[in-house]
Amino acid sequence: MWYDSTHKTWKDIREGRTDWYTAFIKETLKPALIIISVLLIFSLGVFLLLRIVEDNSLIHGEKGMLEYARQAHGDGLEFTGSVSHGGETIAWFTADPSNPICIPIVFSQKGKDTYSLANDPNSFREADACHFLWHSGFAIHIENPDIAEIQIVSGGNTVIPVTQYPFNTYWDFDGGNSTSIYYLDKDGNIVKND
Repeated sequence: MWYDSTHKTWKDIREGRTDWYTAFIKETLKPALIIISVLLIFSLGVFLLLRIVEDNSLIHGEKGMLEYARQAHGDGLEFTGSVSHGGETIAWFTADPSNPICIPIVFSQKGKDTYSLANDPNSFREADACHFLWHSGFAIHIENPDIAEIQIVSGGNTVIPVTQYPFNTYWDFDGGNSTSIYYLDKDGNIVKND
């Protein structure tokens, strides 16, 4: 009897019309490969969709950071600097020139001048001189031109000269039991301390 070899099944093995290898390919491997191919195509589609969504949510440069800050906290904000550490950037935004306050917002670095939001603590600080606990230290922001240097007393004594306004820096904790930050004028007098 003539038999079409494309229709070989496990029953055909039992009845002696084909071998186990041909039946395995037809009954098991071929459907498994089809299922795996469909799953791979579906996974690739999901991956590409997630990349498109992520790319649309990325923040580009200082302008993008400012746009985010204004959407989240109001139109009166201005970008007043940033400092980077550990794959993140903390950016400072200042508002209300009559009584300056600033807002720190942390962004994750995703590439060259590309970020995503990491943390928006919705925290308002005095813009003349302030700090924000971040990573294992302090991000420090200064806008007051009377401040000439920062003195940090902790395990040791660190002096950081203020070279421009606004001024932004990061100080990594040195292991002292307590930490005090002093903002000093050009004569070494304390303007403010934290």
